[in-house]
Amino acid sequence: MFSEQVTSIRYSEDDGGPATVESSGSLSTAQYVLVVACDGLTSRTRAIGLGGNVREHMHPLYSWAAFFTIKKDLIDESKLVIFYSAPGGHLIGTGLNPSGGNIIGFMALHRHPDEQSIHSFREASKQGIDATKKFVYEHYKGSGWGTDEILAEMMATGEFYSTEFAQVKPPTL
Repeated sequence: MFSEQVTSIRYSEDDGGPATVESSGSLSTAQYVLVVACDGLTSRTRAIGLGGNVREHMHPLYSWAAFFTIKKDLIDESKLVIFYSAPGGHLIGTGLNPSGGNIIGFMALHRHPDEQSIHSFREASKQGIDATKKFVYEHYKGSGWGTDEILAEMMATGEFYSTEFAQVKPPTL
């Protein structure tokens, strides 16, 4: 069931029997002996199958990352990925983009739940890509290793993705 949104999962009365799965897409209701949810940290399918809300089984790691492409080649077409570790749990990586330029990754690695960075990241993420780019810019500016130049390129790119790091720990099945 790729590209479908699961709307309900009903389990068989027989232990080990098939599950009846309904979707909101073009597929009709069907029975499956195995349902695998591959729809991310806030999986609606997992919430339907196990009960609860989409964040119930998600345990934050208080870290986040942003990935984007830039037109400039900062590593002279090297096939190596180059990382720079900056103070404060900041990691910056760049690699060659096969389409030209570089692919950049910024990772903010923290361990403490009171770390303001993750709360600010979540708020920026709720506001959209422009707010998230602004947050990343403010978080990383002045970190060294040409970061300010990379950040200027980030603000202009149309290819940008960010995510929070977390673990999914469902109850034992």
